[in-house]
Amino acid sequence: MSKIIFREVQKVRQWWIWAIVGLLVLGYGFIIFERLVISSPFEPHVISIYNVFALGGIPLVIFIFTFTMKLITEICDDGIYYKFFPFMLRYHFIPWNEIEKVYMREYHPISDYGGWGIRFGSSHGKAFNVSGNWGLQIELKNGKKVLFGTQKRASMENVIIAIKEKTGIKNFEMYDKSGL
Repeated sequence: MSKIIFREVQKVRQWWIWAIVGLLVLGYGFIIFERLVISSPFEPHVISIYNVFALGGIPLVIFIFTFTMKLITEICDDGIYYKFFPFMLRYHFIPWNEIEKVYMREYHPISDYGGWGIRFGSSHGKAFNVSGNWGLQIELKNGKKVLFGTQKRASMENVIIAIKEKTGIKNFEMYDKSGL
């Protein structure tokens, strides 16, 4: 990896996602509490205590995945590195010479991509987003499209303009498509 010019780390901070995960964990916690404390050990149960603990691991795994989930976007001299942990354990790389167009744009996570995370939209390509509605849109020479959501719109835009000027790459189009 070359010199990092811009780095953004985004984590899941939406209250409603944590509310859903919290309710899931509390629900399973109540079931385990009921089985261990309230119920008589001699009562016949449909679900054994072992199954309750095994199923209780599911919300724990969901909580850990949500807590550790983060999108890392790095703009470097040689291209763009990205990782969406824990789904991508290593960085992926897009070199500048494979990019046809790059620009900032406003997007609609639900209607364009069906939500947040690693998403695939029909004509919009792939998206990596955590929250918000602004992103760095990349159109590759092979026709594929990739969008990286950002909470640092102005900083990312300035870095892309600087990279364009520094590298002298003529195939960048830097414009805001939100008004189109």
